[in-house]
Amino acid sequence: MKSFTTIAAIAALAMTLAGPAAAQKAPEPAIAIIDTQVLLEKAEAAKAARAQIEKLRTEMVQALAAQQQELRLMSQNLARERASLSEDVFQQRMREALQKNADLQKAGQEQQAKLNAASRAVSQKIEGVVHDIVDELKKEHRYALVVVRSSTMGKPTVPDITETVLGRLDRRLPTVEVTLQ
Repeated sequence: MKSFTTIAAIAALAMTLAGPAAAQKAPEPAIAIIDTQVLLEKAEAAKAARAQIEKLRTEMVQALAAQQQELRLMSQNLARERASLSEDVFQQRMREALQKNADLQKAGQEQQAKLNAASRAVSQKIEGVVHDIVDELKKEHRYALVVVRSSTMGKPTVPDITETVLGRLDRRLPTVEVTLQ
């Protein structure tokens, strides 16, 4: 019985000594995960921006197609008139047609570059709001770190804040205007 009392006393002493040490141990930092691809696919602002960009792209393609048709007609007329034109006049008109074609190609590339830049600007604006929301959630839930899902492997066992961020994003930024620079 004496040895049992001694063991109990030692255990009580160990728990007393371990208690303050355990209380002083800092909790593990909280980590959360976010899927930015889902945000860029499902966010109302992203959907609205994609629709605006697609409309601008369609208008651009139609305008370029009309100019290409005009250039084809010019080339056909030049081919028909070739016999009645002097070689110098024919060569001059041919150079003009080739220059218009080059200008048209350049304009198409510039328009595409503007659409790409507008798309990047929209993504950056959305990402800026997402960063603000994530910062808020980090403070609210004391997350030490929020990791982008594409940077992880396997199925993470930490909280996924994607839907929470999506809800706040849709309320804060329901639409975004696409502007071509």
